Amino acid sequence: MSLAGVRSSQGDEYQLRVALHWLIRLLQDNSIHGLQVNSVGIPGQDFAITVDDVVVLYIDGRALCIQAKKNQPQHHSWSFNDQTLQEEIRKARDLLEAREHSEAGFYSRSPFGEFKLLVENCRIYPDFASFQRTAPTEHHQLLAWFAKIIDRPQDRAYDLAKLCMFGPTRKFDDWDNENRQILDRIVPHTESVMPVLERYLASHETKLRNAPALITRGGILAELEQWNIIPTPKRSEAEILDTFRRASNIGRQWLRTIAGEKITRPELRQLITLIEQQKRSILLTDRPGSGKTCVLLDLAEYIEQQTQ
Repeated sequence: MSLAGVRSSQGDEYQLRVALHWLIRLLQDNSIHGLQVNSVGIPGQDFAITVDDVVVLYIDGRALCIQAKKNQPQHHSWSFNDQTLQEEIRKARDLLEAREHSEAGFYSRSPFGEFKLLVENCRIYPDFASFQRTAPTEHHQLLAWFAKIIDRPQDRAYDLAKLCMFGPTRKFDDWDNENRQILDRIVPHTESVMPVLERYLASHETKLRNAPALITRGGILAELEQWNIIPTPKRSEAEILDTFRRASNIGRQWLRTIAGEKITRPELRQLITLIEQQKRSILLTDRPGSGKTCVLLDLAEYIEQQTQ
């Protein structure tokens, strides 16, 4: 394989990781309607997709169109001097002017430097007049440069800059770790699920295997079901904690007194001491009916009191 081919393949792998990140988010986020990879057009919408690596469509009609670049050619921060970045910025301009309620996203391992600085500072001000009146000279110069690249007046350039966003500058391994961690909270056996999702994305990207034009949550769940993979139900932290509390109430009504008197067991203090010594395992054993359950219930109450 040629050097150009290697670099192209690396770029495809980076895009795959970004797309996988959004596919996993689709499984969690009810505000997302669906997504596309290497989009050639959004179903039912008549305009050209110029920022096409990953397109995220929201229920409310918003769209986030992402361009994923592996890195700046010399591994520097991206600069307005970079011809590649200038081309991608003009593509973003065309998209944002063609479709309302859209954002252009830029993802790369290399920081976006002055471009990101400009966007973040444009968002500080409520309108162009405030920016023009208050922004420091450096930011005026960046906006003038940006306006020249997209061939628009500065007030229009200011509005378009505010519609740009930037993804995290993660490396390949960082994306893999992040995606696995999020997926771990959704499905069992992450290592088995990841290849299934990657293959599903590849089919959609290449338009093979009767791949749908739009990846939806239902489509992903149907694909996982073919592999006998069922995602865990989505629950809030409060729901999970409540489930643990209710499970911990099982057996709490166990009678632990004789004639209304509670018998102090020396084993309780021994267990507490062993726990404080951070022993990895503790075995409590005795004859049936000797009161093991009572000791463990006393221990549970002690721990709850200490952690409150």
